[in-house]
Amino acid sequence: MSCSVYDTAWVANVTKVVAGSTRYLFPSSFFTVLDAQHSDGSWSGHFESSATTIGSSGLLTARQLSDSILSTMSGLHMLILHHKAPLQLVESRLPAPDTSTRIRRAVSTLESMLSSWSVDSCDAVGFELLLPAMLDVLSAHGYDFDFPDKDRLFVLRAVKLEKFNPAIIYARGLSTVLHSLEAFHMWSSDQLDIAKLKPHMVSGSMMASPSATASYMMKTSDWDEQAENYLQIVVKYGMGKGNGSVPSAYPTTNFEILWVLSAVLEYCVCDPISESGNVNALLKIVNNGTNDAQGLVGFARDIEPDLDDSAKYSIIMSLSGALGNSNVIAEAFNATGWLKTYNGERNPSVSANCNALIALLLDRNEFSEKAMTIKKIVKFVVEHWTATNGAISDKWNLSPYYPVMLISKALSDLVVIWSLGKGSLSYIPTEWMETQVAHLLMMTLNHLLASQSRDGSWGSLGPYEETAYSVLSLISLAQLPIPVALRQNLERAMNDGRKYLQHHSGAPVEHLWVEKISYGSPLLRQAYGLAACCAPYCTTSKIHTTTTSHAIGHAFRNYE
Repeated sequence: MSCSVYDTAWVANVTKVVAGSTRYLFPSSFFTVLDAQHSDGSWSGHFESSATTIGSSGLLTARQLSDSILSTMSGLHMLILHHKAPLQLVESRLPAPDTSTRIRRAVSTLESMLSSWSVDSCDAVGFELLLPAMLDVLSAHGYDFDFPDKDRLFVLRAVKLEKFNPAIIYARGLSTVLHSLEAFHMWSSDQLDIAKLKPHMVSGSMMASPSATASYMMKTSDWDEQAENYLQIVVKYGMGKGNGSVPSAYPTTNFEILWVLSAVLEYCVCDPISESGNVNALLKIVNNGTNDAQGLVGFARDIEPDLDDSAKYSIIMSLSGALGNSNVIAEAFNATGWLKTYNGERNPSVSANCNALIALLLDRNEFSEKAMTIKKIVKFVVEHWTATNGAISDKWNLSPYYPVMLISKALSDLVVIWSLGKGSLSYIPTEWMETQVAHLLMMTLNHLLASQSRDGSWGSLGPYEETAYSVLSLISLAQLPIPVALRQNLERAMNDGRKYLQHHSGAPVEHLWVEKISYGSPLLRQAYGLAACCAPYCTTSKIHTTTTSHAIGHAFRNYE
């Protein structure tokens, strides 16, 4: 996972008393953030970006603007603390300009960015808590900001906190609140007693979050050696490799193993049986990280389980010949109208529900609620597609081609398996499959064919990873009984996309994935690129010849 200015600035604020003298524990983090500041006083959120002026919000996408605002708030907070208390850094030669000038520029640009920012444009992890919290933190130092959407933002926080009960977190521990603990940095111990959270720390961290752990260390009355060791490890072994920068989450072992494995297994890049030794070795790492006997997993060891990671785990188990745990997933993450990624989430995720649907389809385990859960997810996806006219925005990835990839995979697999007329899917009516599922899949195909660029790529945010998503979408759609002319166009688009990927294999990491700020993963980029270039695809339909398959085939031929 790429490194985050927001989290690194929090880590830079941690102090420790050494030989009777208070010192900043991670001066390298301070200097790394300092070097990443743009000439207008802002930060872009990513250390990979060149330090040039980006503060004119009109030059930023909505997501880049949100990243820049949160990162500039955190960077400004760091500057204020170091300006008031330089500690051992007072004798260091800080790069020009001086901290007063840096603070003044950051404040000015932050005011400009906030004036153009909309609550509706942001869906980052915990933003409805983090942004108001950073405004509170800066206000405590005498810096107040007014902007058009401020009241709406604070209303969102109030709604989020309505169900917040510290007593439950003290007792239960597993909560996404721990991952964003810095959102309560200004709270008193009467409001939230962080000492009671210590038993729920994992390997010295607050739910694998460097910023949350740093906030905890700044507030705890007793020095926590395990928390210090955790941050030392993140600084040394995270993607910053000792330069002081840290990611928004560390470690993310389960997430990266499961996503890489599923990419190469779902698209048949390698055979899970012949590669069973390697697959089992990787799954053993994930198994050791489950905190639930039923196989529900989070993005790292002993982290709160989530729908996405649990679904990927079930998918890989099914592809390896074992029974999955889709019945447990359907029960644990059940919500009205969809499956929830986490407890307490503000809005549902199309991509997570598609991963759950794939897990349900692949799992040989039959249970009473299986058909109902499948139909509920499909209904949610279809309605979401219709409501957005195909312009789906997902909460875990910035690219619209990421949910398209998962929709294409999940619904194409649904059609193929349903055409067999067996099992729980046999209860899904033909008319519904024709009018809802087949129609959406053909709309998806037409959208992909129409949106490909002349050079064979898709998307504007990547475009390497987005092109990989799109090629994989076409590979999924190729198993359907689509008209001959459309199939020829599909194969032409897919081959052009593969040529683009082969010619741009050395492209830099792209920040498409969503955490507290957006991030990139070299492992995921490579996995999706490999799958897109190497996966076999169907030159004819995989639909089986049955009474139901004739009906669905007719539905696809209507698009000829």
